[in-house]
Amino acid sequence: AEAYITPATWTDPGVWAGAALVAGSLGWAALRRHRRPLAAFCVAAYWILPLLTSSVLPLRRLATDYRLIPSLAFLCLLLALAGARLFAGRLRIAALVSAAAWFGGTAAFLNGHWRTEETFWHQSIRHGGSALAHVNYGLAVVGRDPDLAERNYLRALELYPGHVYARINLGLLMIRGERQEEGLALVREAAD
Repeated sequence: AEAYITPATWTDPGVWAGAALVAGSLGWAALRRHRRPLAAFCVAAYWILPLLTSSVLPLRRLATDYRLIPSLAFLCLLLALAGARLFAGRLRIAALVSAAAWFGGTAAFLNGHWRTEETFWHQSIRHGGSALAHVNYGLAVVGRDPDLAERNYLRALELYPGHVYARINLGLLMIRGERQEEGLALVREAAD
């Protein structure tokens, strides 16, 4: 079963390490803003953009990786600036070719997992996906393999007993099958 992760408190060393990383990089940007304005801007923009999706209210999920996607362009530009500064001549070309080969190869490999909804969510489950991954995998396979879909809906409810969509989808699957009353009860329970 998925263990509940206690949110970090101010006494957690990870919180202090994260705060030091943010403060240190912003301090570096402030000190370098005149000599390296583009790099300083990239650092500041990287940390400012997630503020647009921040809130004083707690997030529904602890992991919200998508929040840094708008900042990614500035991180990539900062890395390109660092690479241009560190490498010169043929070494720069070798670094660019190596980076292109690495990112191209990993993209080609990962695209196999992103080919369909089913392959994507199957990969997520293989790596310990949450209840949401099981619900979405069930939705992806329900037309082809209703028994597999049911097992994934049940697994989602094991991981997160209050998952409304798992209850609704399992109930609808039961209604379409031979267990209408049991399915209708699940859907009503989810609606409540």
